[in-house]
Amino acid sequence: NIHVINNGVNNTNNDSTISPIDSYSIESNFILYVSSFFHYKNFEILIKSYGILSKKMINNYQLVLIGRVHDESYYKDLKVLVRKLNIEDRVVFIPEIKREELVYFYKNTTLFIFPSLIENCPNILLEALSFGCPILCSSAKPMPEFGGSAVSYFNPHSVSSLHRIMVSTINNQNILSKMKNMSLNRSKVYSWNLFTKSVVDLIKEVS
Repeated sequence: NIHVINNGVNNTNNDSTISPIDSYSIESNFILYVSSFFHYKNFEILIKSYGILSKKMINNYQLVLIGRVHDESYYKDLKVLVRKLNIEDRVVFIPEIKREELVYFYKNTTLFIFPSLIENCPNILLEALSFGCPILCSSAKPMPEFGGSAVSYFNPHSVSSLHRIMVSTINNQNILSKMKNMSLNRSKVYSWNLFTKSVVDLIKEVS
């Protein structure tokens, strides 16, 4: 028999927050993606979708990309792509960041986008849920298993799919507010207390 017990996610919502606005020239409105820089993390689909937003939207919302650089060549290719799309002044790359600063980004992002193509357990997605981020997420498996109905999905291979959902979401405060609440509610599933209880209950059952 197979028993599925969900991972927990550390509840860091109460961490002290250091504002990184001055350090990274961050504006008040931004779109966020947090993940290590690997090909399968699919940063390019997000950059391309952002790059075809209207000039007004691009001017109103920075794109902030945060993660460790594990693939230098891929990281450089992304910067070349940003230059080709002529959005260098609107895209912020942050390769290393303090945990306290990262909390600021989770707490203040207008929209969190998770376009990854492959994951085992998408821990960054679970973190974003725990902070109540409005989330647009790759429809690739297993992301829907973790996000459930709390997030909105797009085809991670399609620029137009992500672009459409970005446009329909980002300027609708009612939708964003509902998405925040849905994320917080969904995050309750990923509790270490619940994880521990489920493991103990399973052991008792099989014993």
